[in-house]
Amino acid sequence: MGHDWTAAYRLGSQDNRPIVTELRLFPRERSKRRSPGTWSAERHGSLAAAPLGGITASLLRRVSLSDYAQFAGRVPAALTGDLVEKEVPRPRRPSQRGRKPRSERAVAEIAQCYAETVSAGSSRPVAEVALKKRIPEATVRNVIHQARQQGLLSKTLQGRVGGQLTAKAKKLLRRRRGD
Repeated sequence: MGHDWTAAYRLGSQDNRPIVTELRLFPRERSKRRSPGTWSAERHGSLAAAPLGGITASLLRRVSLSDYAQFAGRVPAALTGDLVEKEVPRPRRPSQRGRKPRSERAVAEIAQCYAETVSAGSSRPVAEVALKKRIPEATVRNVIHQARQQGLLSKTLQGRVGGQLTAKAKKLLRRRRGD
């Protein structure tokens, strides 16, 4: 997301245990003159700068209500109703699960095999490429789509056989592997 956010918790007490009674999210501002739990919109109204996109569902998922527990040690100040601020963590990088994406060159190689099969007059080029490359037909279809998206294979009407290698794909294929 790229923007820093702050969560301000107002803590109270229920059955002698600290609870969150209020939660505020606002853009992190570096001003030392503001009170905890406030931001420039309280002074400037709708003219205050807000991050592009505002508060999103993904931002809300990063806010942990259990984080207030670390402030319970600051009792009694926290239980007097004062807002206590906590930085909202940045999004985690996506996990590295699954296969690595195919390199642009690997996509170009499958696109080349497909284009050659089409120009040879095949009525089922996806099936033939799948046999030649020993990969599932669904994978070939996905890679052909990817090749068109990356500008390695010319576009055709959806669901129609066809396409030629583009200059970009030919240039990629001329390079030696590993360059």
